[in-house]
Amino acid sequence: MDGVQLTDGAYTKGYFWTQPGTVGWTLNAPFVAITLDLGAVVPIAGVSCNMAAGAAEVTWPTCIFILTSDDGKAFRHEGDLVELDSAHGAPPPEGYCVRRYWTDTLAAAGRFVKLVVKTDGPYVFLDEVEVYRGSRARQPQSGKAVVDIADLNVTWHVQRRLRNDLAAVRSVVRGLPGNQRLERELSDIETAIPGMAFTRSQDFRTAFPINDLHKRIFAVQAAAWRTSLTNTALIIWQKNRWDMLSPTEQPLPGGAAVEVLMMRNEHRAAAFNISHCGAMPAALRLSITGLPGGPSPAFVTVHDAPFTDTKSGVPVMAALPMARRDGGNYLIEIDPGMTRQVWLTFHSRAVPAGEYRGAIVIDPGSHRVPVRLRVYPFTMPDQPTLHMGGWDYTDRDGIFDLTGENRPLLAQHLRERFVDTPWATAGVMPPGRYDQSGNMSEAPDAGNFERWIQRWPGARNYFIFLSAQSRFAGFEMGTPSFRKALADWITWWVKKAAEHGVRPEQIGLLLVDEPHTPEQDRVAVEYAGAIKSAQPGVRIWEDPTWTDPSQADPGLFRASDILCPNLPMWIEQGKPFAEFYIRQRDAGRDLWFYSCSGPGKLLDPYAYHLMQQWFCWKYNAKGSCFWAFCDSGGSSSWNEYGSVKGAYTPVFLDRNSVTPGKHMEAIREGVEDYEYLRMLRDRVAELERRNVPAHAIAGAKALLGSAADRVTGCMTNVKMIQWAEPKDRSIADRIRAEVLEALMQMRDPVNGGEAGFLRPTGLDAEEYAMSRKTIRTFSIVAADPEAGVCGAAVASKYPAVGKAVPHVRAGVGAFCTQYWGEPGLGAKALDLLGKGKLPEEVLGTLLAGDVHRDKRQLAIVDMQGRCANRNPDGADPEDRYWGMTGRNYACQGNTLAGRAVITDMAAAYEDTAGSFADRLVAALLAADRAGGDRRGRLAAGIRVAKKGVPGCWLELDADNSDHAVEELARKYSALDHEAKGRWSREELPRLLKPR
Repeated sequence: MDGVQLTDGAYTKGYFWTQPGTVGWTLNAPFVAITLDLGAVVPIAGVSCNMAAGAAEVTWPTCIFILTSDDGKAFRHEGDLVELDSAHGAPPPEGYCVRRYWTDTLAAAGRFVKLVVKTDGPYVFLDEVEVYRGSRARQPQSGKAVVDIADLNVTWHVQRRLRNDLAAVRSVVRGLPGNQRLERELSDIETAIPGMAFTRSQDFRTAFPINDLHKRIFAVQAAAWRTSLTNTALIIWQKNRWDMLSPTEQPLPGGAAVEVLMMRNEHRAAAFNISHCGAMPAALRLSITGLPGGPSPAFVTVHDAPFTDTKSGVPVMAALPMARRDGGNYLIEIDPGMTRQVWLTFHSRAVPAGEYRGAIVIDPGSHRVPVRLRVYPFTMPDQPTLHMGGWDYTDRDGIFDLTGENRPLLAQHLRERFVDTPWATAGVMPPGRYDQSGNMSEAPDAGNFERWIQRWPGARNYFIFLSAQSRFAGFEMGTPSFRKALADWITWWVKKAAEHGVRPEQIGLLLVDEPHTPEQDRVAVEYAGAIKSAQPGVRIWEDPTWTDPSQADPGLFRASDILCPNLPMWIEQGKPFAEFYIRQRDAGRDLWFYSCSGPGKLLDPYAYHLMQQWFCWKYNAKGSCFWAFCDSGGSSSWNEYGSVKGAYTPVFLDRNSVTPGKHMEAIREGVEDYEYLRMLRDRVAELERRNVPAHAIAGAKALLGSAADRVTGCMTNVKMIQWAEPKDRSIADRIRAEVLEALMQMRDPVNGGEAGFLRPTGLDAEEYAMSRKTIRTFSIVAADPEAGVCGAAVASKYPAVGKAVPHVRAGVGAFCTQYWGEPGLGAKALDLLGKGKLPEEVLGTLLAGDVHRDKRQLAIVDMQGRCANRNPDGADPEDRYWGMTGRNYACQGNTLAGRAVITDMAAAYEDTAGSFADRLVAALLAADRAGGDRRGRLAAGIRVAKKGVPGCWLELDADNSDHAVEELARKYSALDHEAKGRWSREELPRLLKPR
């Protein structure tokens, strides 16, 4: 650093960081320290710093500690310049500008002034520092002694955390009646915060609550919740498992339910939240009942997720430590006012296919969270198709945040999450020695390479970052000796790898990281040429970051076997950027994607980590990478206060442990999502080879064509990778459920039947062939806006009609697709409804351009009770169809015994004095007794969704029954469910025929 430039009195003009008069730092520590020697102890009234930020990843300082000293060794803390300068306003939230931070309110003295600058970004730029002399008449006051700047740094972070949470709780308390006591408690805490000192320890973690003052803040929140929400000690509630949570977020009503759809040998997660409103800490016991494997079965892992703070001061609930187990119970401790999340990881390796219902019991209080698990009869392979890596650098200790203790733990953790492409540094493939002509004269040391290979048995790729320079082993690039030495080097290593069963095609070399200049391209091209001429099987892997790749050296792309563009850049640069790489892919190069944005814990596990694998499917990419599994920012992931830039690793990494994190779990689920689509694609291709009728697989093909677009459609700009950006994080799960159902429909027969499909019991071949084309059904869709529920009930000669026709979504509405039915329309309809389109508009959008629009019978209702239906005007006239709408409902049907089927259904819904679900069952029963489907009934189903409850609140089916509606009504009558009302308890049993 040129100290003269900081104190020469010359203020920079023009764009700040391109001027020679400025001084800049790339941060490799949590802060920048600037020390000024005034030559003698003098009174000090203030200081100023002239800085710029707001562009090129340069961010404004979060604080500037002002320290003074008489001897340059013992310093005193005089204040925070950012806080003191706030009286002059704040810098703009966006956009480049120059700002002078200053204060003249100090009463200090000293010879040395140290300014400690902290920022959340990677850079600091300033050009002028001034110290204002104080008046001799003013008596200097000594600031607080600073023993360690690192302790001061942690103290500042903790105080910021306390102030932010206190302000959030205070905003709630102010709206409560009789809040004086709570206001006084918050004021007392606020007074205590400035005097709080914090001495860091090696084991310090930012898990909430951080200290006793923090506990007191949240105890006030608990009292506020007791006043405004509930008299009970616990609130159990739920959002989508990938949604961001806040520690001061008010719990939602509606309770919680766990629903998991998966195939065998798969990992899938579910979650719910517990908020503690009591006045004393609670020790909770959780147990799982009703699932295969006995109480609290081993295939379900229970995680106790806390909030942790980040370097940026935005708390996240991302760590997933295992809940402590005591016999058949899991133990969770929770302080007043705190929310913790119970995260459940299901691994179905040993679970037979089938549907299971159980519950999570939480004591004290005997709270129950219902669990529905459906395991489909398909098997996730142990090693899915998509390649996965993330610069783990597990070849040696000491790189980024790897230690001898955590390195083997990290490797094992990554292998369990489908990482099949470990990365190593260039040190695993040292050059050896060469004569003047470039002939190898002394073999390299293979010890690091061999140990690395052994650490990753069975990996499908072994990638090495060479960091190639203009010289190799002392030889200048472009010379014959350079090419000869490089050829001998790679040949020797290919032979050494073969001794360990590693083929040349498994070795990938990143020659130059993120090339984006002509010189970097030249280095990569020169190295690649020499390597490929000697060992063409070795793969060159490059990640160019040219914003306009057409400006790069074309040789860079010709030399690369694998091109891995940055996915956020792909999103940001738009269509020309994407089309360039698509052409490269079509020319025979493998396409991968990588992402390296940060800070990592503020990135959306769903949009950034899981969705990258959906982009891979969309663009036929074969691999996915994330920076960086080993990079915790120079500090424990549990304590980002000491981090330089914040943690990038998707796990929680400290010196001797690896804890699961939501971001890494999202990566694993994304790999499995990719595999779902691969399995569906392969099944469709197989059935096409068998000459299965086109209409029979048309729905699956349409699903394949739309799935990735539906998931990735929210990524309209690069900001959407941030966790705080709102988005619907349920779409991937909904589409995954559609894939499972499509695979079910295309299963091979168990006991004979049409090739390629399982023919349901009860249908002859002719009926089955017809049922593949038309879903002849009568149905009702309805909503109760006041109760926040919506639902549908259906019956048909079509098998498993409850799984094909009705679609419901909590807080959105209900939809039915029948006659020329298309189950894939369900999610589209509800997506459109959820975006605010009116029911009629939704139907118009769905049918626009639909070649089968005159054969669709559709019905829809939203949560305001607005409804619409469409009849199949192009249907066979013999397939008698009718429809009608009423207040908050729509009834429709085809192949009916008569119009009374519809009118009686509507009358029963309107006249039944019972709950919403009661009225649906009554309507279906009345339609059935009016003749229903004139061919008879084989299946019936009901679906009800409730606002605040994920998935289906009530889901009930009767299949393979000649009296399916009666059977459904019997099941409903016997059901113990809060959706039921007086009619189902008192009237329904009298209406049912004796068996």
